[in-house]
Amino acid sequence: MKTTSHPCWPWLILAILSLGLPGWADGERPPAADAKKLAAFMERWKTPKAWQCPLEETDRPLILAALSKDPAGPWADYLNLVAMDTRAHLRDLRGEARKRSAADLLSILRQAQQILTTPSASSANQSPSSPRGENLRNITTFFQLEAGSGGLTEIAADAKRRLELNQDPHDWNYGNVVYEANDVLGRVALRQKRIDEARAHLRAAGRSPGSPQLGSFGPDYVLARELLERGTQEDREAVLAFVDDVAHFFGDAREETEANAKLVAKDHLNELARWRDEIRAGKVPDSRSWW
Repeated sequence: MKTTSHPCWPWLILAILSLGLPGWADGERPPAADAKKLAAFMERWKTPKAWQCPLEETDRPLILAALSKDPAGPWADYLNLVAMDTRAHLRDLRGEARKRSAADLLSILRQAQQILTTPSASSANQSPSSPRGENLRNITTFFQLEAGSGGLTEIAADAKRRLELNQDPHDWNYGNVVYEANDVLGRVALRQKRIDEARAHLRAAGRSPGSPQLGSFGPDYVLARELLERGTQEDREAVLAFVDDVAHFFGDAREETEANAKLVAKDHLNELARWRDEIRAGKVPDSRSWW
């Protein structure tokens, strides 16, 4: 990943709008960082800079060390950006290569979660229940599922907790939580061979009331793709119904809506129409959104 000059802060906004384990797991203690190197790293990145952030793989242990030393700093935000960047790269990987890449970052994210359980982190308002901690928990779940690292019962329990706490339909994040939590529950159910339940959660995700983020960027279709890969008629029908469901995310292009938003909505709806044709033909849509 040779990309130290990225549009970071827009990515951070997306991560925050999207996207504690007891005890250290074997091999997951943060490596000791050279004091001089860490001091130079923290000085360089202590103030967020537009279009720049530490995304090199060699930066990851330094971010962890900085987070441990300064939990109130921007280090958890940087990890969210690393995760977003890695998520984008995963879209181009398949099979074992995808699992390995997910597992590599998962180790980093778990270490960050453990750091956030320390008293110093909690006193700095960086606990796992804080917004930054919650963001890391949510994106860690994605990488757990991609890495196939187990913990399905805990993943499902956390998704259910998010739904139970998501009680205000007027909250800007309400629709995101409905979609994301049901997507997670569906992927867990699929891995546990509870196929009918996975399909039901897919439909529940698609029936989210939507959000500014879902309407602008669209959702991920990973659960839909995983169901389609099973190749059954029942799965195809469930995914087709889901594609119809999510169309309402993009249906608010009224006359008073700004022109650019109307164009974005139209593009999304055209994509959905193309995907329906591909699904009816027995194909998995050839789009990075589905990976």
